[in-house]
Amino acid sequence: MDSEKDNLSLFVQNRKRLVDYATTVTGTTTQSEDIVQEAWVRFSTFSQADPNFVREPLRYLFRIVRNIALDGRRAHISRSRYVISDNGSETTHLQPDERAVPEVEIFHRQQLAIVRDALAELPERTRIAVELHRLEGLKTTACRQLSRMMIEANCTAARKVDFSLS
Repeated sequence: MDSEKDNLSLFVQNRKRLVDYATTVTGTTTQSEDIVQEAWVRFSTFSQADPNFVREPLRYLFRIVRNIALDGRRAHISRSRYVISDNGSETTHLQPDERAVPEVEIFHRQQLAIVRDALAELPERTRIAVELHRLEGLKTTACRQLSRMMIEANCTAARKVDFSLS
């Protein structure tokens, strides 16, 4: 019983420090208050089960606050990728997973290598025309440094290159 009073006293004396610490992790005071309360519930549950479970209770409280705050932050990031529809019945994935499946990434790298090799085989002016048209999105008329006849010749040669990646 004496240990419970000591722990409660320790919590009350350091509550503001715990809230400030949680605020640095979460960025909001409102969430920090909830986190500190949750930390106290966890801490008191553990201390009731075994009064001598930790040698440095204040450090342990700070650790609990940190872990809860980081878990909440991770959950917020995860939830921000989803949106709940107006009727609340379904979720829609907003952002694709940034990590590509390794096999797909390898396939795309191989396809890119094929395109690079095909571009390397073209004459320089033809390659430049293809890059300006296909990669930069410029119309052939925008390539002013090339003569009209050269543009037409380069575009004809570029049409012969197979850009399909399938």
